[in-house]
Amino acid sequence: MKIRKLHNLILLCVLITAANRVNAQTKVGIKAGVNFSNVTMKDENGNQINTQSVPGILLGLTVDIPVSGNFYIQPAAQYSRKGYKQETGGFYGSASNFKVNASYIELPVSLLYKPRLGGGNLLLGAGPYIGYGTGGNWKSDSDAAIGDIVVGKKETLFLKTMRWMAGILIHISMENHWIMD
Repeated sequence: MKIRKLHNLILLCVLITAANRVNAQTKVGIKAGVNFSNVTMKDENGNQINTQSVPGILLGLTVDIPVSGNFYIQPAAQYSRKGYKQETGGFYGSASNFKVNASYIELPVSLLYKPRLGGGNLLLGAGPYIGYGTGGNWKSDSDAAIGDIVVGKKETLFLKTMRWMAGILIHISMENHWIMD
């Protein structure tokens, strides 16, 4: 059922793009960058566990659809790799040099405000997105334990999960169409 909803959302984005493609102001863009994700974890006593961010890749396509004046709707489809690492105490104290990477297909839809700023535009936006976990892996110098179950030093993650989130955008675009966050 969840896969069907994901397919319907992708189909909706494709239909919106196709319907508005004839409009000269509709712009299709390529999104590429680096994610610096991290997690917040607590141990069984409620103490925060130290983690560090792991760089991951972000690739996608965006469509800027004009709504009115400087307002646009921007649906996108993107691949995102996220993760974190712990040098000591990984996986609740049972592993050392613990590192997790997870891959997602994300479908954000943002409402953008794009006023002119010098030779480009200021982009302010916000909106929800749905993400679907497609897999990942973890590595550790030692075996990791989940309760009394010991798992290996390197495992594959099976993330067939959906998640709903919201985000905020702040960009500056230059006349040559490059965007800086």
